[in-house]
Amino acid sequence: MHVVDIVISVVIKEPLEHLDNTGSDMFTDIQNTIEMILDLSASELATLKIVVDEDREERLKDWQQEILDKEI
Repeated sequence: MHVVDIVISVVIKEPLEHLDNTGSDMFTDIQNTIEMILDLSASELATLKIVVDEDREERLKDWQQEILDKEI
């Protein structure tokens, strides 16, 4: 086996097999989500990015507030 084959096996194949073994439903959900994203137009992708960024920002604010509340 070549070094490249070993690296591919360790970096890509093994984690995917592990993910597949953890739950076929989860792996199928991930595949479906990726396919859905790949089918989006540029405009739809831009909208999705805005929504995700806003959600992340809100979660970060909530997390920061939670930490501040614990310190008080």
